[in-house]
Amino acid sequence: MRGQFRSEVFDQEKLSSFIKQLHEVGITCDVEWNRGLSRTVKERANGLKLKYDNKTFFKQQGVHGDVIAEHLPPEQRDIFLTKIKNAGLYNEPVFFLSALLSLVFLGILVGLVLPEFLRRSETLAITIVSLMAIMFIGYALLYRAAGPNALENSLILPTLLTIPGLLCCAPSSVLLTPLGRTILKRSLYSQIHNLPSDIENRAQSDSDDSLIAFKNS
Repeated sequence: MRGQFRSEVFDQEKLSSFIKQLHEVGITCDVEWNRGLSRTVKERANGLKLKYDNKTFFKQQGVHGDVIAEHLPPEQRDIFLTKIKNAGLYNEPVFFLSALLSLVFLGILVGLVLPEFLRRSETLAITIVSLMAIMFIGYALLYRAAGPNALENSLILPTLLTIPGLLCCAPSSVLLTPLGRTILKRSLYSQIHNLPSDIENRAQSDSDDSLIAFKNS
């Protein structure tokens, strides 16, 4: 399951150091520095993608970042997440704002949207309520998936459950965007804080082996 984070700034030097640390532990990747939709040099970039086998496993655009560790080989995922942790590229999830905005959304739904649909058609109103119930079930499943086993869990079912409700209540459903982002921050936070206890030693061992191989080459 993917995770998200938010940085204070887009720091090219910090990200360059992060890439170097990945190489030191044997995680090779294609590096793409971007500005908007165009590729550019590091000094002008406000975006970064790291790819393995043409699949993006790390992306930062501006201050927002995505981590998709499952796009790496299984034996490298924990080491990669350790480097994410060491670089501070994650956040502790705080649900206050997203919960508040979700309540505002429910207030709009109950106070404005449903009365209008009831006036037009009771069947339509029942359909909207059903889609909203399914949508929040999807969010509940997403929250559960972002727990201790987040790395092995999938986003497919929760996403399929939430999309119809989000679309039928647009644009007010944009108020639920922070909720989805906070759950994905919880996913990354859970992945990092459920790493094996010996992973630091394994990462250091891989780094030493890569350094020895480089010196002997």
